[in-house]
Amino acid sequence: MTQLIALTGGIATGKSTVAHEIKMLGYPYIDTDQIARQVVEFGTEGLKKLVGRFSDKILLASGQLNRQLLASIVFNDSQSLKDLNQILHPLILDETKHQIEKFDDPFIFVEVPLLYEVGWQDFFDEVWVIYAPYSIQLERLMQRDQMDQETAQKKITSQIPTIEKVVQADRVIDTQFDRESVADQVSQALQALSNKL
Repeated sequence: MTQLIALTGGIATGKSTVAHEIKMLGYPYIDTDQIARQVVEFGTEGLKKLVGRFSDKILLASGQLNRQLLASIVFNDSQSLKDLNQILHPLILDETKHQIEKFDDPFIFVEVPLLYEVGWQDFFDEVWVIYAPYSIQLERLMQRDQMDQETAQKKITSQIPTIEKVVQADRVIDTQFDRESVADQVSQALQALSNKL
């Protein structure tokens, strides 16, 4: 029986670092952020639905989605963000299930940054929350995306605080330390999973 493990956490908490460790060990890994991009590619049903809601002003001259423009619209208007999520999340979940079916492994890892925000936690057997303190999260985000503090704070506060996710987690991976520490925590978590088999 395949166990589905969700990886979640706030923006810039270190999900990519943890993902890298898991992939290096050969476990199947699905990234719903990648799926989110796929479901709105040129000619998809998802893109047509977005144009239906936000008009064709969200398209580039090539007909592709102007992600920056759409992001600026939804981050400044909660109703627009809600509408975007209502359009995209069912499409993302369907494609995630489709990708899960391709594997026949004891464990499949699925990265879902907004797991608790969209209420998908019950779909998984275990939830791992990737955690970093707010100050580190803010610093990483500003550095990574070359953004000012105010914009970074806005992005972080648009999600449920990571500390609230930690309380609901089956396991927490703390990424505020060095890469070796993260690798050790992932290794221990995987061992605990294998022990359950």
